[in-house]
Amino acid sequence: MAAPPRQDLPPPGGFAPVRFARNLPKKGPSGAFLFLAGGLVSGWGFMKIGELNAERRELRREKTWSRIHLVPILQAETDRDTVRRMDALASREAEIMQQVDGFVPGSLTDPVPGLTKEGKFAEGSAEPVYHTKRYVSPSLVYVDDDDKEVFQRAKWNAGTKVADI
Repeated sequence: MAAPPRQDLPPPGGFAPVRFARNLPKKGPSGAFLFLAGGLVSGWGFMKIGELNAERRELRREKTWSRIHLVPILQAETDRDTVRRMDALASREAEIMQQVDGFVPGSLTDPVPGLTKEGKFAEGSAEPVYHTKRYVSPSLVYVDDDDKEVFQRAKWNAGTKVADI
């Protein structure tokens, strides 16, 4: 008869245990620490952005108020210039219109002969330029003959269809 089959068995007492644990050295901070550090850096950055926004807001407010306080000075300067130009215009009108009876030079509230409410010419009509008792700043620019060179250098009409003076 044939011999019984031989099996490959472990040695008596078993094999030695296999070490499978990873014994790697710890390198760098933990994930929780990195997450916390990132949150702190982001929070600090947002805090700085808030401070800079507040400072920028304060500078904008200061600039606005400085401009608001300059408006009366600039308006007074404009008014003085307008009065000077209107006086020069009135003296020129008086010189040119000295033959016309009843003409008041430089008056914007007196009726202008030949002017209609639509601003067109019509014989026999007379309307004031401004229909109010209150002061209205003239909307036209009066340029003296001496100022024409300065006026042309200013190029106020650049890009428009207004002809050069």
